[in-house]
Amino acid sequence: MDYINAPDKHGKRALHVACERRDLKAIKTLLDFGADPVAPDKRGRTPLGNACRAGAQDVVIAFLGSQPTTPDGERCGVNTPDAMGLVPLHLL
Repeated sequence: MDYINAPDKHGKRALHVACERRDLKAIKTLLDFGADPVAPDKRGRTPLGNACRAGAQDVVIAFLGSQPTTPDGERCGVNTPDAMGLVPLHLL
């Protein structure tokens, strides 16, 4: 089982929570260990999108600075849409 990407009852993964809590060290650690940066929660929201919604610019900068990639190897960034088709820049 992929514990680092295991969702809770709301579909949130550890990376969602770290972004919401503005925990920069946890974000870097989770990404380094393979957390999926585009995994949606049950509302279709991504971790980076949640950080943007919260106005957490420090988290957005740290998140993008770590150059996360999806499980398919694609780079995740400000143009990666969530399940609603919104990209993080729409949310800042």
